[in-house]
Amino acid sequence: MTKIRTIVPLLLCLALETAFAQGGKQNRDYKVEGGCVLRAQAYIDKAYPTDSFRYDLEIIKTPGDAYQWDFTLSESGDYHYTGINGSYKPIKSSSRRATIHPVMHQYATLEEHVTFTNLEVGPTLEGTLWSEPPGGDPLMELTPRYLNLKKPITLTTPSGISITLPAQGSETLDKVFRSFSGNANALFIRIKTSPDQRDVSLPSSPLYKRHKKPIRIALSCASPYHMVHYMADNTYDTIAVGMKNLKTVTHLGALTLIIRQRVNLKSIPVSLRVPVSQNGRN
Repeated sequence: MTKIRTIVPLLLCLALETAFAQGGKQNRDYKVEGGCVLRAQAYIDKAYPTDSFRYDLEIIKTPGDAYQWDFTLSESGDYHYTGINGSYKPIKSSSRRATIHPVMHQYATLEEHVTFTNLEVGPTLEGTLWSEPPGGDPLMELTPRYLNLKKPITLTTPSGISITLPAQGSETLDKVFRSFSGNANALFIRIKTSPDQRDVSLPSSPLYKRHKKPIRIALSCASPYHMVHYMADNTYDTIAVGMKNLKTVTHLGALTLIIRQRVNLKSIPVSLRVPVSQNGRN
């Protein structure tokens, strides 16, 4: 059975709620201003404290225009999602409904590329680190790598964004783990981006010329490599690049960085009232 109920808009954004009931459990789709549809479910996870719930949230439909959409959550800072599973929030265990407060963002992007060539790569000064004594689990072997670069290299995009790789070399393992939290099996590259502010004006950018709004800059790697952080921006002084056969890499013929400009066009705060399943995730 499908029920459609019109409800009072919350925070001037929630317009329609559609409930899909299956076997006593419910997934719910919420249509919000702008034509986006969010799918949400909330549930009790017995592995977590009884005064909390977990929830899943994803964008399942966006308007048929030229723009993109994602959302942020107050508990996750400025991280942008199109979907999230198992997010955690406090709630009274007796509550049958929970309120989730995403903020929807409509945005536009522009990508530019710079390619660095003939880069020499080497291990840390101590080489490979084993987190267990010899004979331990080989999957625990850590092989961080570094660029060996005697002189700085700077490349600039058509929009005027400059990427500099300063002169750099291998570091000690101690410095790796004092300055980085995460997967250490990566090629660590010191980097400087200009401009390096979070919100910038870029007079030469077609995106800025079109919308006249502040630009945010993110960095990623073109295939076959990937950013180990999964995200980096123009404020980072080090990036971590993942690649196959990292331990044996001594030279990169080319490393292409993707410089992604983003302008936020609209932000819509949303309040979703979601039933809490006592039987866990559907």
